[in-house]
Amino acid sequence: MKKVLNILILIALMAAGNVGAAGAVAKFTLSPTTGSTPVGSTFKVTVGVDSDSVPIISADVVIDFNATKLEAVSVEPISNPGFVYDSNNFVPLIHNDTGKIEITLPPSDPSALAGVAAKGDLFTITFKGKTTGTAAVNFNCLADSVKESNIISSEAVDIVSCAANQSGSYEITAGSGETTTTTSSTPTPTPSSELPRTGGAENTVILSVLGLAVLTMGKYIIGLK
Repeated sequence: MKKVLNILILIALMAAGNVGAAGAVAKFTLSPTTGSTPVGSTFKVTVGVDSDSVPIISADVVIDFNATKLEAVSVEPISNPGFVYDSNNFVPLIHNDTGKIEITLPPSDPSALAGVAAKGDLFTITFKGKTTGTAAVNFNCLADSVKESNIISSEAVDIVSCAANQSGSYEITAGSGETTTTTSSTPTPTPSSELPRTGGAENTVILSVLGLAVLTMGKYIIGLK
């Protein structure tokens, strides 16, 4: 009888654990979720995880971003991540043509299948603004699918809540490197009231002397007549 009771208690504990895992709201996070940066400048977004106290053994992160507005420059691991993954196998796949980042985070110790609760930062993405406008960054996540973002529990179940995942929205503003068009007009010359000069002072004096000489000679000739 005692043996049966122990078995029933064990089953009840296992069932309670399954209910806890099923009711967990595990999610991925972004920090910051909003921001503003000029075209040509870079900014960083940190990706994190929260397993809601449920032990996990691995995570898959697939991020979609607006490829017309953003360029993913680099993805760097966090030195003390919220989930201790195998940093030697940290191989992010960046697809700037389609706007996608894919990373698989295997456990640091594959033999430890009991898993650990995860909460904290995982890695940092450096984005560069390409054109002005609003750029979205989201986790690619589908319920009951293991081909996108997943948080795998120690029972090999994907416990991520897609609706709880955070999303980001970043404003790309006009930068100093952008060319702006300006219209220049030719100034209209201001008319001058000063009469144009036809000669120098020396020419004027000579002409005056010649004029007086002609006038004097004319009077002399008239007197002779």
